[in-house]
Amino acid sequence: ILIFATIIGSLGTMISSQSQSRQQVREKMDEIKRYMKFRSVNRKLEQKVIKWLDYLYTNRQVLNEEMVLNSDLSVELCKDLAVKVHLESLQRVTLFHDCEPNLLIELVTKLKPTFFGPGDYVCRKGDIGKEMYIIKRGQLGVVSDDGKTTFVVLKEGSVFGEISILNIPGSKNGNRRTANVKSLGYSDLYTLTKEDLWLVLDNYPESLSKIIEKGKSILRKDNLLDDTLTDTKRYVEQEQLLSMQNRMKKLFEIEKSLNNRLTTFFDTYVESVRQVKQQLSKLEHQFGARKQSITVSMNVPMSAPVVPFFLNQWKSNTAANLLKFKSVQSMELDD
Repeated sequence: ILIFATIIGSLGTMISSQSQSRQQVREKMDEIKRYMKFRSVNRKLEQKVIKWLDYLYTNRQVLNEEMVLNSDLSVELCKDLAVKVHLESLQRVTLFHDCEPNLLIELVTKLKPTFFGPGDYVCRKGDIGKEMYIIKRGQLGVVSDDGKTTFVVLKEGSVFGEISILNIPGSKNGNRRTANVKSLGYSDLYTLTKEDLWLVLDNYPESLSKIIEKGKSILRKDNLLDDTLTDTKRYVEQEQLLSMQNRMKKLFEIEKSLNNRLTTFFDTYVESVRQVKQQLSKLEHQFGARKQSITVSMNVPMSAPVVPFFLNQWKSNTAANLLKFKSVQSMELDD
């Protein structure tokens, strides 16, 4: 599987490069066919893989869009191109009506292309919403849980998934998808991630408030909003609406605080080690002097002349003590 994924990835890179010839792509596709035959891949899956890769090749100009926008063009030219291609689609989004023009311009520069084949699910009911979608080419179906019944067909220019990435306070579904959406054929979509959306909205607080209120109105209309959210719970709303930048700022502040505490702890540890070393050195010095004295005393040779010396000393001390004792007794008798 890993080898197959590597081959597919390299072919995708080859397809997206305008300098690669059709012959090189065919050779790579033949390699993939040999691999699938060796692994006994069924005919249906084999045809799906080949059709998908052929679709990527025939639509390589779309694949190259991100490469074009990240080329040597100036920032303003890249922005102008993105606005020309995507702005009209973004203006159709109800949530973005009456928003500042610069907000929409910043959002279109964040859009990224993605592709789906026939039967591929774009999202499933209950999934956590991480991006919103704009259909550039193809058709998507809102289908039942088993995928057999199609309720609505979404066509080119349709936008969906925006509500689930707003974290609207009071939403009964939270930030989870409310429908199953799958591609009815080959589809080209553009995505705007939740992180990119909030990164831009952080600079437009007035538009942010309008978007949240419009989102609440949409949810309220569909009976998907819990209006019991009171002002006493406002802090919950504020916490949910924190942008990625603010969250990163908080994380940096926490990191700084932890670094300061760690530095203080380390300095205290170093000082404690220094004091312990000083005490050990002092004890070693004292113990070393005592040890040397004891060693010298124990190493004195007990030669023959030494023994008489101690005996004579003992005898003289004993004689002196006896004389003292006798003199004391005579004094007592005289009294």
